[in-house]
Amino acid sequence: MHSASTPTVIILFADALAAPEVHWSLVDAGIPVVALARRGTRPALRRSRHARVVEVTNPASSASRCLAELEALVRRFEDPIVMPLDDLAIWLVHRLRESLPVRVCGPTDANAALTLDKRLQMEAAARAGFSVPETIAVDSAADLARVERFPIIVKPALAARVERDALGRGRAFALANSTQRDQSGFVADPQEPMIGQPHIAGVGEGIFGLVLSGKVVAWSGHRRVRMMNPAGSGSSACINIAPEARTLAVAERFLLAMNWQGLFMIELLRDTDGRLWFMELNGRPWGSIALALRTGLDYPAWAVRAMLDPVFEPIVPSNAPTLLCRHVGREILHLAFVARGPGRGALKTQWPTLSGTLRSMLAPGRPQAIYNWRWNDPLVFFADLAGSIGQLLPRIKSGGVSGSGIASRIGRRLAAIAERQRQRALRARGLPLPVIQQARSVLFLCYGNINRSALAERYLRPLLGDGYTVMSCGLHRHAQRAADPQMVAVARDSGVDLDNWSSRTISAELVRAADVIFAMEAVHLSRLFAGYPETRDRAFLLGSLNATPDGPLEIQDPFGKPRAAYERCLREVVAATSTLARHLATSSLLTEPKR
Repeated sequence: MHSASTPTVIILFADALAAPEVHWSLVDAGIPVVALARRGTRPALRRSRHARVVEVTNPASSASRCLAELEALVRRFEDPIVMPLDDLAIWLVHRLRESLPVRVCGPTDANAALTLDKRLQMEAAARAGFSVPETIAVDSAADLARVERFPIIVKPALAARVERDALGRGRAFALANSTQRDQSGFVADPQEPMIGQPHIAGVGEGIFGLVLSGKVVAWSGHRRVRMMNPAGSGSSACINIAPEARTLAVAERFLLAMNWQGLFMIELLRDTDGRLWFMELNGRPWGSIALALRTGLDYPAWAVRAMLDPVFEPIVPSNAPTLLCRHVGREILHLAFVARGPGRGALKTQWPTLSGTLRSMLAPGRPQAIYNWRWNDPLVFFADLAGSIGQLLPRIKSGGVSGSGIASRIGRRLAAIAERQRQRALRARGLPLPVIQQARSVLFLCYGNINRSALAERYLRPLLGDGYTVMSCGLHRHAQRAADPQMVAVARDSGVDLDNWSSRTISAELVRAADVIFAMEAVHLSRLFAGYPETRDRAFLLGSLNATPDGPLEIQDPFGKPRAAYERCLREVVAATSTLARHLATSSLLTEPKR
């Protein structure tokens, strides 16, 4: 039991990869914990019998509302400590401290700004003596056109940014050659500064530790054994290693030069020649923290205890055994990626064989441990396993939003099943009407944008009139296609004009511009969330708006079917879209100024 005088630690967010392990570390140390969950997510931590989980607005939907709710929650406790677990949380806490002097177990002020800006990190790392990849600013299409060294990774410079009150970050992409560069269609966004770095083949390593009062009091290291996606991603399995003394000296110089305090992770990459490259600095608990905890390095509890006791210094175990730590869900996904192959347009890497991967996974050897597993709290592990597979399998695809191959089809089907259940539950308890009623821009999504979403756009637009933006798009990779002739005829009979239609393919610009998104099938939502996870709180099935609760949840594609299928599709789209128009009209009446 914790002492009544021990302050509560508020961790955010509960769906961060490190959340279950951090929570257990703090609870074991007798520290009361409240975990914040983004509304609309289903974090595995909610299954813990020890956890108190509180929902807040997803900052991807409204950063300002999330920040206000966070401040209100902090004020309910007596001098709490806030511990951010991901980059978006660091951004929120950084902003929170502008109005509320809350204690933070994590980077603050200048160090928070540095952890959120890769450009500042690269400059500081180079000054300390790290090898840093050549980094160029990609602020315009002209900057990208001047790139001649390939392959190159173009990534967001900022780990978090706000656009139209939505907190998120952009997506990185790889270019293997000048042809891909010229065909990339890159459009610069002033809100999303980008940088370019050469692709370096190698193995990921990490240096972790804790800085207290200008001294690094604990060090550890790990090396990736397998990445979830062999083309590049977080690890699915890693082992602990002893960092080299020379590297530690540079790392210490790097940290102390910025007056670092608290936990840190320095991500490195060892290339094929054995040279270590600095990749980034993380100022919060890292995804593989389970490995450190299993070897006796109780970093989260140490960091909090140091805030409570100025003379605290951890007892660091010596001669920790070499341990292989595995994330079971990501290991399964690794197998699926390997079975799929590298995919079209991927950078040339040495792709592992399925037989070799299976031998490596099943081979006996060093002691092993599992992420997010506890005998006395087992539901967390199983929830994490199901969530990892359900959320990440749609990403096993060849590129873009589309996918191919057996693994990709299986992934989309599994994710669609999970999303269908979530949408059914949403309809049963009522869709979040404030999100819908406050919308002024609506995006409809289907597969081809030549039947269902096109019909929804053309039907809704005249119902709303000025003051609203109505758009639609599809997942199909080819744009500028005419509407399905059969649907043109059926729609014309009902007074909807689909002549001169030109289809659109989903894009980041369309997604960002939409306050609310309505898809026709669960598989469309699962693929949307895989590519644009920030939409999870503002995207729904259009069929959820149908008045009859036992009516069809999904509106099926009539393409290539008899005319009756087109007529049924039209009835379902019109019914749901009419309901949407009534919700939006109600909102307009409520918000219209009195005369």
